[in-house]
Amino acid sequence: MRQYPPFAVVSETDHTAWIIIAAAIGIPIILIFGGIRLAVRQPVNIGLDDALIGGSTLVAIVQASLVLRACSYGFGKESAQIDRSLLTRVQELYYGSNILLLISLALSKASVAALLLRLCIEKTQKKYFTGALAFVALWGLCSIFAVALQCNLSKPAILFDGECSYVLLRWQIIGGMDIAWEVLVVAMAAYLMWNLQAPLATKIQVVFAFSFRLLLIAPIAFRFHTFPEARLAEDPSLPLASFVAWTQAELY
Repeated sequence: MRQYPPFAVVSETDHTAWIIIAAAIGIPIILIFGGIRLAVRQPVNIGLDDALIGGSTLVAIVQASLVLRACSYGFGKESAQIDRSLLTRVQELYYGSNILLLISLALSKASVAALLLRLCIEKTQKKYFTGALAFVALWGLCSIFAVALQCNLSKPAILFDGECSYVLLRWQIIGGMDIAWEVLVVAMAAYLMWNLQAPLATKIQVVFAFSFRLLLIAPIAFRFHTFPEARLAEDPSLPLASFVAWTQAELY
């Protein structure tokens, strides 16, 4: 049997495989779970939460495509191995993928708030969940502007020329609010079930299901840990491989 060489090999100067694996695995996962959700929901029951998660899915697929396109140009390799004429293009693709990442995350979080809003029946609860939906919208807008405007506005996609300010701090604030939201989701689920006329076991099961979102804290934390702030000035590609791989893990 003929053996073909591996598609990508991890070495000291090439970590592209980490990004490719994270992005390539995520796309079919998104499509599978999206298909399952569509199959179990009747068209007449599709609401705002379904539309939001559908939009998040489409944006996530485009975002992963940009990341994979950047990898085809050498993103994840040592900059010395990338054609100098392509280095700007790589940074533009990475910049665009970050914007789409935040849009997808915001739509995903908004879908959870919209789902809780649809399930609640009390006016007081509806006010709280409407406020949560507004919070997600505000988080999304502020996050997008924080990342989009962090560098020289004449060349916003050129991220690593020494003119970008507080890059890590911006991601930390975004991630901190991200973690706060996941904790808030569990609290909102518990609040929703508190006065609901249902068996205690059912209430616990619902809250437990929403608590699985807390698992997202792990990839967010690893993103913080792997952000190569001190090395970006030396190399705008290779040190970001781990950060981007964990970013893709959070998205899926």
